[in-house]
Amino acid sequence: MRAGPGMAPAAELRRAPWRESLAPVEVWERFDDAVRGLSRARTGLSVTAISHAFGELSAAAFELADAVNRNRQRARAAGAA
Repeated sequence: MRAGPGMAPAAELRRAPWRESLAPVEVWERFDDAVRGLSRARTGLSVTAISHAFGELSAAAFELADAVNRNRQRARAAGAA
């Protein structure tokens, strides 16, 4: 196995002022930490570390999706009120 290059999230997921309108800062920070962790793991040779990093990213992405959905539901409810 050869070490891979580091990685960065898609432009749509990088730090930007609009992020806080979708989900709380701490949820985005967990996601960013998970992306950085995967990037670091990919530069090494440990399949276990890479697997763990993908698991962390998956959990952070699910948390982010849930937060975005809750935010949208609140916005819809506020608009209906």
